[in-house]
Amino acid sequence: MQTSIEARDLCTVVWELRYKEHTGEYWKQLDPYYRGLPLMRRIFHKDGHITAEPMDQIWGGHECSWTLRRSKSKAGPPLVRINHWPPLTISRTLAWGWKMENAWVVYTSTGETVTSSPSPT
Repeated sequence: MQTSIEARDLCTVVWELRYKEHTGEYWKQLDPYYRGLPLMRRIFHKDGHITAEPMDQIWGGHECSWTLRRSKSKAGPPLVRINHWPPLTISRTLAWGWKMENAWVVYTSTGETVTSSPSPT
């Protein structure tokens, strides 16, 4: 089983996103996770941009891009960088899905392929 993420892995599944609890009330009020609603969803595209579903309160239609890069030590696993935000470390879930996180957010792969997902914006 593959243990290191590749760009194709990012781009073939739908990702769910939630903010970590310590990010504060502002972000928690916008994050549907803290209201018991379905998580926000993101799609990573091969050309380096990211899209969200319609009506996503946090998205706001802003430009968002990603890059996959090696850690500064070069020996560590790849990191995903979204815009200018802190890089996301990558790990496998117990069910062999993917998890990406930094101090503020957690992304988890849904297992749902992009071709079967709702149309992003």
